[in-house]
Amino acid sequence: VLYANGHGLANLYRGRQDNVDRWFVRDGVRSEWQELLTIDPLAFESPFRPAGYGRDLGRVFNIAWDREAQAWGLYLQELSSDEAELTNERIFARDRMDVELVDTMGPHQRVVAAAFLEGRPRRMLVDPRIAEVHEALLAQLSGREVEIIDESWDRKRYLVRARSPRKAGELSLLDIANETFEPIVPEYAHLVNLELAETTFVQFESSAEGSITGNLTLPSNAEGPVPAVILPRSQARHDDVADPHYLVQFLAASGYAVFRINNRVEAAYGQGWVPERAIVGWNRSASDIRDAATYLIEHELSAPGLICGAGKDHGAYVALMSAIEYPEIFGCVVSIGGITHPPETPGGIVATARRDRALLAEASPVRRVAELRVPVLLFHGWGDRNVNIAEHSIRFAREAENESKDVTLIEYPYAHDEIRQEPYRTDMLTRIRGFLAEHIGPPLTDDEQAADTARWRPEPREDRER
Repeated sequence: VLYANGHGLANLYRGRQDNVDRWFVRDGVRSEWQELLTIDPLAFESPFRPAGYGRDLGRVFNIAWDREAQAWGLYLQELSSDEAELTNERIFARDRMDVELVDTMGPHQRVVAAAFLEGRPRRMLVDPRIAEVHEALLAQLSGREVEIIDESWDRKRYLVRARSPRKAGELSLLDIANETFEPIVPEYAHLVNLELAETTFVQFESSAEGSITGNLTLPSNAEGPVPAVILPRSQARHDDVADPHYLVQFLAASGYAVFRINNRVEAAYGQGWVPERAIVGWNRSASDIRDAATYLIEHELSAPGLICGAGKDHGAYVALMSAIEYPEIFGCVVSIGGITHPPETPGGIVATARRDRALLAEASPVRRVAELRVPVLLFHGWGDRNVNIAEHSIRFAREAENESKDVTLIEYPYAHDEIRQEPYRTDMLTRIRGFLAEHIGPPLTDDEQAADTARWRPEPREDRER
């Protein structure tokens, strides 16, 4: 795998041999590759996950584990084949608060900020120019939250998102040369006149060890215990830290408390689906979800029998495993593009070779479907570019049918893993609301049922030939 520095040079190279990653660096097109690092790709404290460059092309921003903060932080790795100069400078780390990803912008896509989720998406600016512009905007737009999204190549114009608390944002153009700041368009036109549900950062002790962190969103009219959805978070990506998050706000507007729980599994950050993660960490993730449910109940935010587990990809996998392991907690599970059998994923062969096959079976919802005690709603799109989720969902549904389990499979033939197409997403959200209403409440009114029935809803795909 080659990594470019944004200035026309692919100067980093990663190769894998005997289940070990070897990183190489060069300083020119005709230069020789020099070995930089040799690491275990599945190691928890892997020291090198490049995220992009700033002004100094001799160092690359990377996200690494910070022992002091006990969280993922932003670092600057020296690119040198000389071990004496191989430093990894700490730029930003926050106590038990993971740096989710980095923001990049400009003609060379330089790194300008580290993003983390604290109730709402937050950013630590690391680029002096962006920090200067941001400070000036805050002074001008008092009482509003400001985020710089992009800049022109000459660094004189900036695309800006500004929003008031609990309102959707508005996009504006800042022209420094002409000293103008002009609104362009609402970011979400359909949310302009609506008040969004408030999200707060929550931290509590786990029943095992350490702290669990998450983001709690309550419906605006919540009084006493309400039905709740626990969303185990998957890998960090920009649409997951979107503000407002479409699934969270939809569920809150439908009367549900939504508790997004951060993933504490070692080696989980930013690596997509790693089967090893399921094998060594599923029980810890399931335990965290159980503790999150206990938190909701003890604080009288929800009640036993009113909680559903839901998620996407790895989050969906964790929700399924939690329901299998702790059936007394959940009233249902919703899986959007979820993994159901870890060995059948990229890297599954490596994980199988390095671990006991019995552990893989224990970590597989497909192999443990007989233990399922709650209804499950599965969604998938046929166009997933990373993992063949279609086959995962189909196999799980077939095994569930053989065991006479209450599992419904919805297939979208022309959707990718994100299920972004408006008709599909509308259909998916409508089905989720009906599913939750049936199993954990609150029940739909006659008008709501009629409105849902009137919506265009694609039929589940019956012909499963690719």
